[in-house]
Amino acid sequence: FESEIKKLAKGTKASKAKAVVLNFDSSASTVDIVEEAEQIASKVERYSDYVPRESFIPAYKELERWLEALINRTPKASRLTARANASLVAQIASKGQKNCYGYFVPEAYTNKDGQAVHQVTLCAETFQYGIDQNVGTTAHELVHATNHLAGVNDCTNNTHNKKFKELAEQFGLIVEKGSPSQGWAITSLSPELKEWIDTELKPDADAFTLLATAKEKKEKKPSKMAKWECDCT
Repeated sequence: FESEIKKLAKGTKASKAKAVVLNFDSSASTVDIVEEAEQIASKVERYSDYVPRESFIPAYKELERWLEALINRTPKASRLTARANASLVAQIASKGQKNCYGYFVPEAYTNKDGQAVHQVTLCAETFQYGIDQNVGTTAHELVHATNHLAGVNDCTNNTHNKKFKELAEQFGLIVEKGSPSQGWAITSLSPELKEWIDTELKPDADAFTLLATAKEKKEKKPSKMAKWECDCT
């Protein structure tokens, strides 16, 4: 009996079928053993090409960790979040028609106690640009969140002003002036922040595996009304 089962299991991935042989029951009939081995081999074959379900959960966990670490690293952000008893949540979304890597939404939610919960969003399209860009975008949006908690308007007529620049530099960002409509909106990592990311934060690049599919923009009919859209990076 044992030799027949070994022939059946040979050449397959049915390790469990082979285990049946090792735990061979002499009281069982040949038919019973062969049928059981065939069932196990069939299941192994069926699931041999199984691909785990994709999930944003690892990315959300990593983004939440970044927020906490960036807040703790920046004294002003740490003081404000503690004093205001404010909540910040991480969100991952497609940028849609927006020209941005991320954005901040104040008072996006309320918790069960009626307290405001603010949202820092990282656009999934940003994942393709690498970890440094992702962390930099998170820090950029956290600047907006911190200024909001402090009651500071860091955008004048929807243009990043010097208030944004001042706090962004405290977060370790290099701030440059963009177009007139952007103001001080162009940010990048300072050497100090880059070193902190590499040696202390140590981001997990494997958490960001899903890339948003680029969508073609639909042509819009000319409008008489001027509409402004934040191109926050």
